[in-house]
Amino acid sequence: MTLRQKNGYINQWHMPGGTVFFHEKIADAIQRVAFEEIGISVVVKKSLGYVEYFSEVAERGFGYTISLAFLCTLPKNVKIILDNQANEFDFFKTIPSNTVLEQKEFINRL
Repeated sequence: MTLRQKNGYINQWHMPGGTVFFHEKIADAIQRVAFEEIGISVVVKKSLGYVEYFSEVAERGFGYTISLAFLCTLPKNVKIILDNQANEFDFFKTIPSNTVLEQKEFINRL
């Protein structure tokens, strides 16, 4: 997870993600977003479902995002390089209390 520093959900942990562009394949979007947000290529294992962000208008001032969620693995000994939206990353066995609400609820349902 990364700790957001801009564009809404400030100081909240979240699963990296982003927009699928017009005519972009989902598999291509996953790789593009992973590279943009954490600087690496990932291996997609399976689809986990979707997340609806009901709090987005309050957090960002616009929108109602529906995200597709995928279980991905990282290459061994990889160096994470964060973009300017986050200043920390970590792996958790227990979901931090300051995690984006909809993502926390989604993870708890898995």
